[in-house]
Amino acid sequence: MKKTIAAAYGAIIGLLVPIAYDHFFTKILQWPVSAALTGAVAVGVLLLVIYELIGGSKSLARRLSPLNKVEGTWIISMTNNQERPISICKIYFSHRDYVYKGYGINADGTIGAEWTSRDIHYDEEKEEMSFTSDATILKDGKRIRNYGYIKFYKNANGNVEYGNGYFVDMADILTQTHMTLVRIKDSEFDELVKTSFAKTKATGSKVANTIATTDPLRSSTPLNR
Repeated sequence: MKKTIAAAYGAIIGLLVPIAYDHFFTKILQWPVSAALTGAVAVGVLLLVIYELIGGSKSLARRLSPLNKVEGTWIISMTNNQERPISICKIYFSHRDYVYKGYGINADGTIGAEWTSRDIHYDEEKEEMSFTSDATILKDGKRIRNYGYIKFYKNANGNVEYGNGYFVDMADILTQTHMTLVRIKDSEFDELVKTSFAKTKATGSKVANTIATTDPLRSSTPLNR
């Protein structure tokens, strides 16, 4: 969407600049050629500045992104992952792009891993999200790059409420894990975060506390921060 708008705006600028030169500055104002050319260039620069101001708007960028369909908080059920059977995550707008961030929860309720996306792509026609992210395994502090795919589905009201997909950890041994996502309320997300962080801090793990003592991801954090 953003690329299409940028291309369309570029085409408009390419059309308006020669019109400004030939019709407005040369024929209507009857400026000399050099002055008319300078005026036309100034119009082009002004239009580019306006585009940058509009393009830099967080609210506009957020509205234009197809990822606003899946913005919010989610609980993830892992298939055949007894060590970390569930995860919680949030898809939110930060600066000029969307972020996919979350925590893997151990079977005992402590935080076992955390991840933050490096890149997200959403296919609006297929309702599919692909991503790459960097994850940290808390028990040993190991950093892992992974990539994944999620197919989202709408409910009867046309709202995206659940999804199915997988992610692949690119560690020493490649592992693929299938997952199911279900949208949850902000209050549910906050309670899960609060409980998991409290249990993690209680373990006394040095690596775990590095993350558990930082500001946890909250649904109450503004989505457009």
